[in-house]
Amino acid sequence: MSHELVLDLLTYIEQVEKLKRKPAFSVPKDFLRRFQHELKGLPELQFNLQVEGDDVWLRVPRMQEIPAPEPDEALKGWIILPKSPEKSPELKTEAVQHEGKREVGREKIEDHPEIRELFAWYVENQWNPWSYAERPRRKTIAFYNDLFSLQQAIASEGADTPLELVWGIGNVAWKKEGFATPVEYPLLVQACEVLLNEKTFDLEVRPRDVEPRLEADCYAEMELPGVRQLETYWRSALASGVNRLNPFESSTYEGTLKAAVTHLDSTGAYEARTDDVTPPTPNEHLKVTNAWVLFGRKRTGDIFLEDIRRLKKSVEEASSLPEVIKSFVERGDAMVRVHAEQPFRGLASSESVEGAKDLFFPMPYNDEQVSIVQKLYTNDGVVVQGPPGTGKSHTIANVICHYLAEGKRVLVTAKSESALSVLQEKLPDAVRPLSVSLLSDERDGMRQFEHAIQTIAASVARLNPARAEAGIAAAEDKLNQLHAKISNLDRNVAVYASKHMRNYSFQGREVTPEEMAKLVLQQADAHEWFDDEPPESNDGSLPFDDEAVASLRRSRMAVREDLVYLMHSLPSPDQFPDWADLLALHRDLAKARSIDARVTEGAIYPLADTRMETFEKTQELAKFLEERTALKAKISATGLPWLDALGRRFADTQPSDPVLQALLAAAVEIRRLEAQRKEFVAKAVEVPIDAESNEDFAEAVNRLIAGKSAFAFPFGKGEARKMVAAAKVAGAAPDSLDEWRLLQEATSWRIDARRVIAKWNSFSVEFGLGQPEPGLDAGFRQLAQWQPSLCRFLCNRISVYS
Repeated sequence: MSHELVLDLLTYIEQVEKLKRKPAFSVPKDFLRRFQHELKGLPELQFNLQVEGDDVWLRVPRMQEIPAPEPDEALKGWIILPKSPEKSPELKTEAVQHEGKREVGREKIEDHPEIRELFAWYVENQWNPWSYAERPRRKTIAFYNDLFSLQQAIASEGADTPLELVWGIGNVAWKKEGFATPVEYPLLVQACEVLLNEKTFDLEVRPRDVEPRLEADCYAEMELPGVRQLETYWRSALASGVNRLNPFESSTYEGTLKAAVTHLDSTGAYEARTDDVTPPTPNEHLKVTNAWVLFGRKRTGDIFLEDIRRLKKSVEEASSLPEVIKSFVERGDAMVRVHAEQPFRGLASSESVEGAKDLFFPMPYNDEQVSIVQKLYTNDGVVVQGPPGTGKSHTIANVICHYLAEGKRVLVTAKSESALSVLQEKLPDAVRPLSVSLLSDERDGMRQFEHAIQTIAASVARLNPARAEAGIAAAEDKLNQLHAKISNLDRNVAVYASKHMRNYSFQGREVTPEEMAKLVLQQADAHEWFDDEPPESNDGSLPFDDEAVASLRRSRMAVREDLVYLMHSLPSPDQFPDWADLLALHRDLAKARSIDARVTEGAIYPLADTRMETFEKTQELAKFLEERTALKAKISATGLPWLDALGRRFADTQPSDPVLQALLAAAVEIRRLEAQRKEFVAKAVEVPIDAESNEDFAEAVNRLIAGKSAFAFPFGKGEARKMVAAAKVAGAAPDSLDEWRLLQEATSWRIDARRVIAKWNSFSVEFGLGQPEPGLDAGFRQLAQWQPSLCRFLCNRISVYS
């Protein structure tokens, strides 16, 4: 029975929708209308493009108006220039003469024949060429503005007045005899979308991914017998897969247009026009052309009717219907029944209520939002009303997240696209990639869908099932622990609340805690002497009586000021320190008083405070000053005059100064190289002079270390051969790989020594340091002698600021 009632209801809705529809006989011009001949030849328009595998039937660039050319200075006061290129400039009969901003007189055009000549020349040579080129540009600009306005209206209009852009193919002109209204409407229409390129601001018209439609309603209104055959032909064409419509490919629509002429009017004709695509004038014979028209209109109810047809088919095939569907057609219960609300843990309490669920609201919420979810668990639907700004989108976002967390799918519909966009922005960042907005921009919707699929696929690919189950179990355990803590806290709060809510017996009558608190505050001055804290009592009675209080009062009056010694004992003489320690303490106190007196006189600076840390830092400072004094004495004993100049140069330099750090690094490098030099001297390694600069010598040593002959050929490289022969280790030519490696290390040492000498010479020019002796060996030995004194000096400078 329910099936028949639901089918009857859907049939009724279908018929009502059909009664509301009025067939269109002419192309509406309320929103946008451009016939093919109106767009043909306009500059910058592009038709039938392929962009990223999609069809773009029309691209309209954003163009700027080009102003009219400026007339000659002598002509400006006499000419009136219109803003539109459709009009012509005019010449004034008289012109006003000015001196500065003051008007001094008027002149007649009859007195200036040269102005007429200038005007004629300007119109002929400047205005007319500009007007001829600008008129089609202005038409393109006007078309862009109209198309942009329609695109904005489509995106912002609600469900009450939805708009759509369609591309009509096969313009019809027919004034049927006996029928008053002529037909001037295309036979085929394809719904399109308008996209704004955010980089170039071009508008692109693309066909939507929906089936084209045969516009035969007006012919059905005219009660033509061939309408049914034409619709049958069209449905068979769609069923066979021939549903791709393109106004620029005649094979996609020509068969249907010819079939329309055949079925609708035996005297009609089909015209395939190429040059003249102007719509024909209606007459008594049906005429169909291959021309097209682009126009905006209110969205038809075809999609709604198609949805109803699919619903009817689903109802017919279903074995049983959901209860919510049955409730639309079956008589309801006469008694209003109260449904038990779904409990959630962590709201009023975290007690383990049977059937309690977790509430997955990621954003702040209130009791009203919780009530909505509770009603959704026990009802087929909930209506929530509220003015703008009351948090409806916020509430819906929380509800979406809750049901997604429970593994359910959520469909959200809205009256306008802006409402859906706002709602999507409300979703948390972690949930937003899983949402897809199916708006007027179908390509953007597909991109969002692909992004959501990729996000889910990436998450699944990274998912370790065992680890995920362990993480979920750990999270559930932690959640249960938190709820247990909340439950325990709720119980403690209830215990404390019960103590503050029940009455107490006080001075022979029942009083509330509030009344008792008021009495305590009122009598606070009279009892402020009692500063002891009495012990706690479970039943509210004191563990002492009035006699005990009186006895305590008498005892305190007897003890008086000696009460402070209660619970204390006097020390024995053996516990006092020795006389020697007391004498040392006396001397320290006397010295402290002397230091205080000198501080008062200003002879010495006082300490920041008398904490133990301050005294420890003072001792460290004294030790540092002693070490620094000794270091300065050592530096002065070196007798290096350039150290004084270097000291003045770095007088106010911070330790982080790059020059100071570079000089210290050079001193450290000299110390390292000096240690290596002593090792080479101990092993009597002799490297020929300038061998470190000879690449052939270095290559020969590398070959000898590798177990090869020194040179690849027995001729050439004479200088390197002499150096190899002159190399010595322990007074003899190297005869093992280790000795050749030692010779290679000595050669590398000479390279590093040359570099450090070069650095020193650079510092010498900058800071006036001493110049080392000429020659690599003598110069480096000189630096090695200066290095300890230089290190002491640099370390002394750094330690001053550290």
